Amino acid sequence: MSAEQAKFILGAQANLWTEFVKTREHVEYMVLPRMAALAELTWTPLAAKDFVDFRNRLQPHLIAYGQLGLHYSKGNYSVDIKPLTNDGQLKVRLYTEMKDAEIRYTIDGSQPGVNSTLYTEPFDVKSSINVQAVTVEDGNVMPLVPSSQSFVMHKAIGAKITYKNQPSNAYLADGPNSLVDGIRGTYAVGKYWHGFYAKDLVATIDFGIAKNISSIKLGTLQHYRDWIFLPSKVLFEISNDGVNFKEVANVVNDVPATETQSTIKDFTAKFNIENARYIRVSATILPAAPKGHPGEGKPVWIFADEIIVE
Repeated sequence: MSAEQAKFILGAQANLWTEFVKTREHVEYMVLPRMAALAELTWTPLAAKDFVDFRNRLQPHLIAYGQLGLHYSKGNYSVDIKPLTNDGQLKVRLYTEMKDAEIRYTIDGSQPGVNSTLYTEPFDVKSSINVQAVTVEDGNVMPLVPSSQSFVMHKAIGAKITYKNQPSNAYLADGPNSLVDGIRGTYAVGKYWHGFYAKDLVATIDFGIAKNISSIKLGTLQHYRDWIFLPSKVLFEISNDGVNFKEVANVVNDVPATETQSTIKDFTAKFNIENARYIRVSATILPAAPKGHPGEGKPVWIFADEIIVE
């Protein structure tokens, strides 16, 4: 939201719908400490907003809720699993909003528990792995289900990436490097996808040095009801100077635009080993929503999750 748009927002509110909330205790649990968060949101100037500071200041309020006999939520015990990419390197950062809880994690497929590896700082990833993590408080594993995130290691991880057309601010995943962070998207239209509205996806990857490569893959999504369609074709090119590019493949889409079932499709280029510093991937957007679609004739989206280079 721009500053010009924000001036029309005169206040904020938080609603609790109680069709399935049958007791006072349940009501208390649903609104505490959310009321404190609402106050923080509306009373604090934008420049002063700081979640960690708010979390620390909230602790005395939680103690007060308990002393008053109120039923409140202690917070979200899930673990946020984030990639940190830089110069071809991938690290994983784990975070929980629970101030005094430990984070325990595994990368070998086993269920994390109180005796699993203690997280202290971001750790290196050298191969494709699945990270599972839990919070531990007072010797107890708190979430019923571990947080989980898979990472696909490949040659473009952490490489510099630039775009001819910038992705929409509404669908930026975790930032510009999300197409080379090792995280694949899901069928949910959410944080793992870069979205491009009414324009082609044209991304250039710079390894910094020439590398031997023989495969490039672009992951894409078709989500018919959300006006998201697979590109009509994807052009794959390589270069050693960033100016003169050589085509290695031009892959045409074979999934009909009228397909209503959500589809994740990898457009893949396989070729004899080439030595290249730059890769350019150009995905051509469908000109308009197809006949019979609610948005027939109107602009559509391209969604992409990862450019995988081997």
